[in-house]
Amino acid sequence: MTSVNSSIAINAYLEWHKAALLYFSRFYTEKNSNFKEFKDLDNSGNGHSLRSNFNKIYAKYNLLMNNVNNMPVDDNENKKKSPMVFISHNSKDKDFVEPLVDLLESIKLNKDTLFCSSVAGYGLGLSENIFDTLRALFKNHDLYMIFIHSPRYYQSPVSLNEMGAAWILRTDFCSFFTKDMDFTKLKGVINGSNIGIKVDADDATFKLNDLYKKLQDMFNLTPLDSNLWERKRNAFLKLVNAIEYKE
Repeated sequence: MTSVNSSIAINAYLEWHKAALLYFSRFYTEKNSNFKEFKDLDNSGNGHSLRSNFNKIYAKYNLLMNNVNNMPVDDNENKKKSPMVFISHNSKDKDFVEPLVDLLESIKLNKDTLFCSSVAGYGLGLSENIFDTLRALFKNHDLYMIFIHSPRYYQSPVSLNEMGAAWILRTDFCSFFTKDMDFTKLKGVINGSNIGIKVDADDATFKLNDLYKKLQDMFNLTPLDSNLWERKRNAFLKLVNAIEYKE
């Protein structure tokens, strides 16, 4: 039996709470007292404290879920949403995501079809809140998530919120693995069943081709000349594989 104070139990609770919170934020504001109490839980304690939080809040979690299920369908939800690529990453991996954004720009994605919080022009405005922005993006766009898995990714609460929301909403996605990350370190609700690109693996070029074809179809992009694409792709791989990571 897993101990209530084990890292497995604690992480399972924290991922559940973060994912549920982002999901509820699509339907509730802090004017709803049950949502506000759920949002304001102090989850900084040990496993015993978190179990107490779970027991205290679970009935309200069920009530919030039941109310969502009984809400009238918003006509806007039935409208076809515009696609957008969302790069989920830790800001400490900016040296990785900047070349990735450059690669996506080369295939003609732009600020209307790409969100990346660490790159100027593709993230938040000065007065915007990340929580509200996430809620709006999930509501208004058919998001394709690109996860940048690294040892640093799992240190970011915002990144874990994004992962949890993608899982709850069954968002399509692919995963990149930095040079200092491998499949055995993959944690959380996202698994390796979709496209997984290990940038220093022998098959990285082929999997990048698969991702490019998928994005072409999704956004109806005009294909690049094959030589141009290969040059851009190879330049990206050279840059990200040259990054030196410190333990």
